[in-house]
Amino acid sequence: MEYLENAFKFFGKYMLLIVPLLIISIVRSIMSAPGFEKIDEALNEMSDLVIAKGDIAGIDFHGVVVQLAPSFDLIIHSFLLALLLSLFVLPATYGMIIKGYETGKTGLGAFFTSFKKYFLKYMKYFLGVVLFFVVVGVILFFVLLMFAILFSINLLLGLIFLAIVAIVALIMFCALFNILNIWFIAMAWDNMKVFSAMSKSYELVKSYFWSSVGITFTIGFLYITINALIGGVLEAIFIVGPVVKSFFAVMCIYVLIVFGFEIYRDRTNKETAQRDYL
Repeated sequence: MEYLENAFKFFGKYMLLIVPLLIISIVRSIMSAPGFEKIDEALNEMSDLVIAKGDIAGIDFHGVVVQLAPSFDLIIHSFLLALLLSLFVLPATYGMIIKGYETGKTGLGAFFTSFKKYFLKYMKYFLGVVLFFVVVGVILFFVLLMFAILFSINLLLGLIFLAIVAIVALIMFCALFNILNIWFIAMAWDNMKVFSAMSKSYELVKSYFWSSVGITFTIGFLYITINALIGGVLEAIFIVGPVVKSFFAVMCIYVLIVFGFEIYRDRTNKETAQRDYL
C-alpha cells in the first residue's frame, strides 16, 4: 500500500500534470456524447417495444443499425482523435513525472522539453505495443474458438468456461495495464530497448502480482462506482458532466501511472530526489 499512498501524495503535489490528459478526455467526452445519447435512446425504444409485444420479431435490426451508423462513426472518430492526441501528450506526461522524481521539481513548463526528449521512444514503444496486441489477439481468437466448440457441445460446460475466462480476463487486464505502464517507464527512465523493457516490466509486475492487480482493480472499481453515482446527476449539465467525469477518470489513470513509477523505483533500487512527497 505504500506505493499507492506515495502515488496519491505525488498526485497531490503535482496535480496540474493531469491537465493535458484532462483536455483530451474532455474533448473526447463532448464529441462522443451525442452518439452515446442516440444509441441509448435506440436501446430504450427497442426495450419498450420488446416489453410491449413480448418478442423481438417486430424489431427492424438492420434499420436500427443503419440509423445508428452516424452515431457509431462519431464515437469511433472521437476515440481515434483521443488516441492521436495521446501519442503527443503521454510521452510528455511521463517525462514530466520523471523530472519530478529526478529533481524534486516539475510542472507544465516541462511539457515541451519532455515531449521532445521522449517522443521517439514512445513511438518505438507504441509499435511494440501494437505488435504485442496482435499476438494477444491471435491467442484470444483461439480462446473464443474453444468457447464456441464447448458451447456447441454442452451449454453448461460452455457457460462454466465463459465464467472462468471472464475472471481470468479481468485479472489479466489489471496486470496488463501495469505491464504496459512499467514497460514505457523502463524505456524512458533507464533508456532500455523495447523488448528488454517489456521483459523487465513483466519481471517487476510478476514480483508484485496480486497486490498490483488488487490495487488496479480497486481504483477501477472506485471510478466506475463514482461515475455511476454522479453520472446521472451531471449527465444533463452540458460541459460540467464531461469535465467532472473526465477529471475522475484521468485522476485514476494518473495515480496508476505514478503507482507504476513507485514499483519501478523501489524494486530497481533507483535513487531519486523525490523521496518525501509532503
